[in-house]
Amino acid sequence: MLDAEIAVKLLNRSLLSSGTMSSQYLDVLREGRLTFGHQIGRVMVDDLSNSYPLDLEMLTFSDGSRALRMCTEDGPGGWTDWTSLAPAQTETRSADMSRRADREVALRMQNC
Repeated sequence: MLDAEIAVKLLNRSLLSSGTMSSQYLDVLREGRLTFGHQIGRVMVDDLSNSYPLDLEMLTFSDGSRALRMCTEDGPGGWTDWTSLAPAQTETRSADMSRRADREVALRMQNC
């Protein structure tokens, strides 16, 4: 299980039980000894009819996974639930996995 998946479960559970998140909502992750970076940003979304700001909050974990939530100023309900994102696969990782798979196939063929 990825660190972001654990964090998402904890954060969303905290939100459900308290009804609102206090300013210390990330403490539940620190208590669980999860190491993470925290970023908050704003982007402008261009729609055909208008533009509107979208606030983003992202946590990055040592295993490369990320947790993300977003909010629009005029959106109902404020922030979305947290969601987890798997680490991005780099070309190097893909190449390593491909070589590993080739070795496994070769070993299986030798054992036949």
